[in-house]
Amino acid sequence: MSKFKLELDKKLFYLKNKSAEWVEVDLKPCFPQTFADQYYSLQDDKGEEIELIERIEKSDFLDELDIEILNEYINFKKFTFVIIGIYSIAEDFGLRNFKVKTVQGDRSFQTGLDVWPRVINNGAILIDDLYGEQYWIHDLEFGQDELNALV
Repeated sequence: MSKFKLELDKKLFYLKNKSAEWVEVDLKPCFPQTFADQYYSLQDDKGEEIELIERIEKSDFLDELDIEILNEYINFKKFTFVIIGIYSIAEDFGLRNFKVKTVQGDRSFQTGLDVWPRVINNGAILIDDLYGEQYWIHDLEFGQDELNALV
């Protein structure tokens, strides 16, 4: 019996203690810069580690269906929108609302006011929205003033 299930909205669930209780979890790489695909922390909704998974493909802990589910989840989490223009950034009701142009088309997304873009070592900027989607900014065609006011 599989220990994991992935819903249509890409939420990952784990069968806790082989009981009938499914809990929503997240799978995070432990060493994303050095061993990106080797060690993963399976965490509950409070960020507490439930399991440490080493080498998904070779794990004794996982069956074939679990491996397939986790790989699909990891591929989903790795997807990042590439922002090439910023139409607007506005604050409203405790949220920051972005209207942007991405390589994939126009998008709108929100972040909490306490969530700030992260500047990565190569100068790129990474933004995580309320739903866990990631947006990457390296070169903008327009909207630099809006971005400068934010970072």
